[in-house]
Amino acid sequence: MSTKETIKYREEGVEGCGFHLYSEIFDEENVYLRLDCVHASLNTLHEAGAEVTLTLPLELARALGLIS
Repeated sequence: MSTKETIKYREEGVEGCGFHLYSEIFDEENVYLRLDCVHASLNTLHEAGAEVTLTLPLELARALGLIS
């Protein structure tokens, strides 16, 4: 049984890159985003966490509602 609740989803294919925006049923403070066919650069920080840079095709950024 999955604990994921889909918010927005698109398969990778004819429309372009795919993504899955979802929440976890038992996590009320976060949402999760899986991106298909994007380039990523990860730089771990000395303190805690990491810096992540994603290269998104314009079409994918529009589909996610990041730009118009």
